[in-house]
Amino acid sequence: MIKKIAYFILIGLLFICSFRLFSYLYYPALHSDHAITVLMIHYFKLPMDLYFWGQDRMGSLIPLVAQIFLKGFHLSALTSEAITHYLILLLGFFAFAGFFRTNFYKIMFAVFWFFPPMHMIDLTLYTSGISYSLLAICCYLLMVKDEHKFGDSKWKYHALLFVVVLLMITDVWVIDMALISAIILVCVRLVFYLKNQKFRNISFKNPELYYALAGLVAGYFFIRYAKSIMVYRTDYTVISSFEIILKTMKIFSETIFSSFFYNKSEPFTVIYSWMVFLLVVFTVSQWRKIKLAKSTQKWVLFFIVEAIALLVVILGSKFTFLNDVPRRYFTCTYVSLGFVLLQSMENMVIGKKLQLLLKTFLLLTLLIGATGMIYTLKYLYPKTFKSQAEVSAEFKKLGDIGIIANYWNSYVISCVAPDQIKATQNDVTPVRNEMLVDEVFDCEDIYIIKNDWLNNFPDTLKQFGYNLLRNGEPFRMGERDVCKYRKLKINQVFGIENLKSQASETVYDSVLKKGVLLIAPECDSCINRYFVFGPYIPLYRGNYRVRFFIKAENVGDKTIGLMDVSADCGGLQLAKKDLTKKDFIAKGTYNYIDLNFWLPKKYNNMEFRIYYYGNARLYFNHIMLIEK
Repeated sequence: MIKKIAYFILIGLLFICSFRLFSYLYYPALHSDHAITVLMIHYFKLPMDLYFWGQDRMGSLIPLVAQIFLKGFHLSALTSEAITHYLILLLGFFAFAGFFRTNFYKIMFAVFWFFPPMHMIDLTLYTSGISYSLLAICCYLLMVKDEHKFGDSKWKYHALLFVVVLLMITDVWVIDMALISAIILVCVRLVFYLKNQKFRNISFKNPELYYALAGLVAGYFFIRYAKSIMVYRTDYTVISSFEIILKTMKIFSETIFSSFFYNKSEPFTVIYSWMVFLLVVFTVSQWRKIKLAKSTQKWVLFFIVEAIALLVVILGSKFTFLNDVPRRYFTCTYVSLGFVLLQSMENMVIGKKLQLLLKTFLLLTLLIGATGMIYTLKYLYPKTFKSQAEVSAEFKKLGDIGIIANYWNSYVISCVAPDQIKATQNDVTPVRNEMLVDEVFDCEDIYIIKNDWLNNFPDTLKQFGYNLLRNGEPFRMGERDVCKYRKLKINQVFGIENLKSQASETVYDSVLKKGVLLIAPECDSCINRYFVFGPYIPLYRGNYRVRFFIKAENVGDKTIGLMDVSADCGGLQLAKKDLTKKDFIAKGTYNYIDLNFWLPKKYNNMEFRIYYYGNARLYFNHIMLIEK
């Protein structure tokens, strides 16, 4: 009992220390990639948020589950993310720990899991750890089923299989590559089933087979639906050409090589790599002394095959090459092979002294790997243990504000108080969530952060079609250079040179002393066509007025035309107004005829149009767009 209590206390300490250092709530190197998860929790809506803000990968499991803490316990989005993320990691750890017999190796896996080395830190930060937590839970439940730990209860048996299928579908939703893990898991279990039956008396009444088939069908339709409603789609299944695979292998081998040879900025990585290498060599040299129980063999085989398969797929993927073969892509292989190595060492039958030496060396190895990440935070980047969330929280002093910055300095500030601080990346690169652009420009006070974007703060700046006027002197806040700007309302004129026209002619107006467009009912081919249209601009949320500057002659009693506002190249009509004799109050001269409209969100390819029915000679000169 004392050993068991000591074990759980030690696991609890490791968990709390990892949470205090690596959770988003406290992580010193928190950035916008992490912050997007937090903001998704705050703005979460189904079904459009099934994947991360429009992209067709990385299922939003954490934003979904975190709603329990956000809405049920009224915690902040940042705290909700940290708790949800680490609870899933904790469940994943206990599932993996269920495969180890001794507390020592469970504790070693806890260090491996909660304190990964520098280049594998994505295990605790990104979806890799979440994916492998789900996978580990699936494997543990299947082990429970195989060992009949639930007794003869049929409902528990079917409930367990149902949960396994649900978790595997969720895992594939979280990371597409988990599909490979799921297929290999089914294949390994099938092989062991056939082996146990000695390829005789094979029964097709095994419920596991039908659960697997049902999961395949249900998972296919769910993933297909989830991807179909996303805005941005990328084909991650494209296999590289032989030439690109060679280039990928070259980058990968250079990365491995750099991990083993002295690099003054990463001394712990070099030491850790060599110590792991020695552990692997020793374990392989003692493979005859590794005595795995039959119940363990299938799981070791599964993780070996799964690690190799994922490694081959990642190296062969064109997407990997296009992203410069980042080390975080290999976290999956690291976890699988790490689990296999620890299982092999635990089940190695060797002398007590050698076993003690091996355990000591393993403990030092894992501690050096963990220390390397801590050393990096303190002395390389960001050279502090201060939470980035605490640094960004300084902006709360400014009140309800909008922020425009480059990607890395935008969302990370907003995530600490998304109700108060609205932030978006600038319009130089594609915006992750255009809804946030509307929210930023709804703010009375807008601040520009110039870091890694602007060389200075100009007097005027144009962003997303809005003109911004500098409103104060630059200052330093949250370790960033900041300056306040004021949004100028849109007041823009579009002349005939900015617009398009059909079946009209350009004539000179002696009063205006400029060219104008003329269309007349005598022209049969001019009737029932768009007289004026364009200018195909994007517009964001807001109240607007468009003013058509028109003169009419020989006006009849019938409707002259239709003025309208449309988006998406005319595909969506947003406002309209009939053009009649009553609109021309001042006869023989130009009139401004107004059309008001409201945009609830951003629209592209906006047009202001006049559809001509005839019944008058029309002269057109320009359109004025005014934001109210």
